[in-house]
Amino acid sequence: MKLNYVTLSKPETESFYVSRRTEAYKGDNWHYHDEFEILLSIKGGGVMIVGDKITNYNPGELMLLGSGLPHLFKNTGIDADS
Repeated sequence: MKLNYVTLSKPETESFYVSRRTEAYKGDNWHYHDEFEILLSIKGGGVMIVGDKITNYNPGELMLLGSGLPHLFKNTGIDADS
């Protein structure tokens, strides 16, 4: 799996970018970016790769990722709309 640098497309005048995913993510987009990222898993869980750690995550977990930290989240089981 190749590590990709991602550029977020947000207006330069905005401090925050908010996105909500309503379907389970089954992709392989291992990436990093300059921005900090806050993630909240509302429904479903899965496997996360953050830096050199691989672990599971569950509903209700809140995660803060630092700038330049490679990461990938892959949902397993419950669909986000279930």
